Amino acid sequence: VAIAVCAAMFIVLILFRARRDLVLRLFNRLSGGMPEKARIRAEGFLHSFIDGLEVLARGHHILLILVLSLVMWLSVALSMDLGLRAFALDVPIHASLVLLVVVSLALMIPSGPGFAGTFEAAVIGTLVLMGIDRERAASYAIMYHATQFVPVTLLGFYFLGKAELSLGRMTGGGDGKDAP
Repeated sequence: VAIAVCAAMFIVLILFRARRDLVLRLFNRLSGGMPEKARIRAEGFLHSFIDGLEVLARGHHILLILVLSLVMWLSVALSMDLGLRAFALDVPIHASLVLLVVVSLALMIPSGPGFAGTFEAAVIGTLVLMGIDRERAASYAIMYHATQFVPVTLLGFYFLGKAELSLGRMTGGGDGKDAP
């Protein structure tokens, strides 16, 4: 089902790019009741989105995107599998792929910072369905999430400092440095 949905979405994206004029006419019909300012802004987003689809015009770019996406997804699945093996969890060989799909879907649900709680719930629920007891599943979920979240976050803070930026300035709260 997921493959069919993705294929359908890919076809829609190709049609968006190939029939830009039709998409814009349809947008103008559907957006007639919107306030003018919002409609103009939405139309700008639509133009930018369609411009971004130009990559679909180059077959070698599509192939490269597909290959790199596959490598990325498989590397995440491999890291999940290594964690499952490190915890000596008795799950089938394809468990990491199932886990990756379920977690990816769960992370679409609005959640707190760093997907705290949502990630763990998805992992624990999936592993329990695979026959792993809740405590061991929770241990794995917390360990895996921490090993993925903490290093990336620390690197982010490091490079934020290197770029002489602060969270306050980036979020508009200011950090006092710009005050007169």
